[in-house]
Amino acid sequence: MHAVAATKGNRVSAAKPRREATSVPTFTHERARDARTDTAAPAAQTSADGARGAAISIRDVSKRYARGVSALESVSLDVRAGEFVSVLGPSGCGKSTLMLIVAGLLSCSSGSVTVNGETVEKPLTDVGIVFQDDLLLEFRTTLDNVALQCEVRGMRKSEARRKAAQALDRMGLSSAARRYPHELSGGMRQRASLARAFIHEPSTLLMDEPFGALDAITRIRMQGELERLWLDGQRKTILFITHGVEEAVRLSDRVVVLSPSPGRIAAEFTIDAPRPRPIVIEDNETLTRYSREIYALFDRLGVFED
Repeated sequence: MHAVAATKGNRVSAAKPRREATSVPTFTHERARDARTDTAAPAAQTSADGARGAAISIRDVSKRYARGVSALESVSLDVRAGEFVSVLGPSGCGKSTLMLIVAGLLSCSSGSVTVNGETVEKPLTDVGIVFQDDLLLEFRTTLDNVALQCEVRGMRKSEARRKAAQALDRMGLSSAARRYPHELSGGMRQRASLARAFIHEPSTLLMDEPFGALDAITRIRMQGELERLWLDGQRKTILFITHGVEEAVRLSDRVVVLSPSPGRIAAEFTIDAPRPRPIVIEDNETLTRYSREIYALFDRLGVFED
């Protein structure tokens, strides 16, 4: 039986000390096709399995706000180049805060984050960020919204639009290129957001509950689109923030579970299952088992208590 993998410093709280921990099998990555990345700092690495992406190291990161409010406490995590890691936890446990710290958009109170060995002290440039809100500009067409990522990096407008057209084609949105955001469905808007995140070929994708606002059917479709993009020559390092257990298990190489606030790493699960994954995880006994184990962990952490 697959079980929770213990992590260093994983005691959650004095009130909830019970947690069993044994090892889980190590997931063996499929060999990924090489993907070109533009020059950026820090540069992408090539992992042992050929995946291109940035290695992220988070060391003893804590975040405290005014009046003693603590969002994160002593979080340490290593993400390998080309790995898909989900950070899972209840609302308010500091998941999004951790992502913003990794992106260089928020400073930590203590600890450090490095990307490919370089300390993060300012916003990263070789990164694509996708939020729950698609953040499309209503006065720009879909094509121009996607092209904006390249334009702000100094690319000529004609070249930016050419790359944007290619990105939209990969997402099945060519017919929507001249539409404005208000003319798109929620799923189409989020696909445009994904195209914008991928267009400059970053080594790392940081995704903060990107499908949380979508209906159930569209959310499942978008999960499949993301996995396809990641596997099909676009295999980057992904740090994926979610509160959805099934979503994390379906998409991830590894699931990192945070305790209720202040967020600490309670456990890690290495998802040992082949790709592509099934649309419904209940169709796969292994994925279903991981899901049950995570729910059981949440129960022990008191997540479901009033």
